[in-house]
Amino acid sequence: MQILMIFSLPLLILNFIAPSTAIIWLLYLGQFNILLLALGAIFVSTFAYVIAMIPSIAILIPGAKLVSKENTILKYIGFLLLAIGGFWNYILMGLWTLFVFFYAAGEAVSTNLSDPPIIPYMLLAYSVSTASFSYMASKENSKNEGAFFATLVNQLSSAVFLAMTLLGIYGIEMIINIYIATVIICYLIGLFTGLLSEFQKNSLER
Repeated sequence: MQILMIFSLPLLILNFIAPSTAIIWLLYLGQFNILLLALGAIFVSTFAYVIAMIPSIAILIPGAKLVSKENTILKYIGFLLLAIGGFWNYILMGLWTLFVFFYAAGEAVSTNLSDPPIIPYMLLAYSVSTASFSYMASKENSKNEGAFFATLVNQLSSAVFLAMTLLGIYGIEMIINIYIATVIICYLIGLFTGLLSEFQKNSLER
């Protein structure tokens, strides 16, 4: 996970600049409705995410119990269950991010077909796609590395989508592929470092 920590400061700066710039810019353009919609989307998505995570609880709870067992086989079965349940979290984040960015792009185009104000809309999309997850992670125990890591991945992958969109050097299919690849690679890094940490812990206990 330390590999991704180098992005923490740039993301922290982006998290401050993106919403501030988007709000000021869109207010200047008189786009009050989209700002109210964004605010509502953040609140609704927070509760919707909790509901959408219910199916994975059936996997995460037994996984957490098995991980605490001393039996190595049961412990790694627990890790497998946690990995499967955790991946559902990344799927939800990915789908939400894609929806928000596409919706924001559509709204930008509908505002001005000839010269859509894409930048403020994309900055707003980044803010909306990350806000609810950041809020929920802030309510977690400070020792919950999984919540922190998932939030970092959400922000990093959304930032990649934002950058690719604003640069405009790739088609939409390539941007989506890069975004999905970013999420999967980060997920695998987190999974690998978690297993490595547990393996080292078991070795020390022996």
